[in-house]
Amino acid sequence: AGVTDPYELMMSLNWRATGSNLVLKNLVAGNTYLVQLILKSTDGVGGNRVSRVNQDGASTTYGTATAYVSGDGWSDGGTLVGVFKAKGSTETFVLSSDKCTVLNAIQVRDVSPVETIEPKATAALTRQAIQDAIDRAAPAHRQVKLSVGTFAINNELFVTNGVTLTGQGRDNTIIMPDSQNPKGYRGATINGGAKLEGVTITGFEKDAQWGDCGSGVQVKGGTVSWCSITYNKNPHGGSIRGAGVYIDNGSIDHTIIAFNEVNKGMGAAISAHFSGSVAGSVLIDTCLIYGNSTEKGEGGGIG
Repeated sequence: AGVTDPYELMMSLNWRATGSNLVLKNLVAGNTYLVQLILKSTDGVGGNRVSRVNQDGASTTYGTATAYVSGDGWSDGGTLVGVFKAKGSTETFVLSSDKCTVLNAIQVRDVSPVETIEPKATAALTRQAIQDAIDRAAPAHRQVKLSVGTFAINNELFVTNGVTLTGQGRDNTIIMPDSQNPKGYRGATINGGAKLEGVTITGFEKDAQWGDCGSGVQVKGGTVSWCSITYNKNPHGGSIRGAGVYIDNGSIDHTIIAFNEVNKGMGAAISAHFSGSVAGSVLIDTCLIYGNSTEKGEGGGIG
């Protein structure tokens, strides 16, 4: 399960006595979250103090904990751990206790099961199912899995905001264009710290223009790992780069990039250039690059 920074989820955490609210934000409705809190006493008197947090609008108890009071009036490690299912993008919890209040939140974690997508009846439905799962996973930077199979899609996938899109290995999970509408879009754009791993991207043909290079995969601040990028084409007549992969700040590792073609350009396999200058920090690690070609340009492999 994905892990979310507690401070990203916390809209406000008030250090007040009974009745203070803990508000969590950027939740995904229907997902399950675990929250762990530290409690302290507010009266400085030794002994046990029982604290309870209720989900706003619900009658069920969220959790209970006992906080021990040390000589200086602070808790000696009293903690509260509970799991809840989000009703919306924000949730408010009300602290009710016998003179206890929240001291800190140790963690807020999305513990929902990882969503696995299977191929659908049409390319449009398949693409929409994958993209919807990515969008649901984005607020908590979670993982989305693709099953074994061939995923024909009718438009580009956008993997963003720290999401990891994972297949069952490049020999087992194939992403390819719709046979009824095979041209005019790339396989995927990976940005915002996202990651693509364990899939094959093959057969895409995009007549890319300046500023929109890359027919197989475009990487803008992301990672491609343990994939195959093959048989993608850019037929444009200008000096366009990266039929296989175009990288503008990112990394690619343990990936096969083969048999990609550009008509007139550079870096048929991988390109990390734009307007004659290196776009950003680029790492190419342990990749196999072969059989790529440019008809009228330079750098059939890397350019």
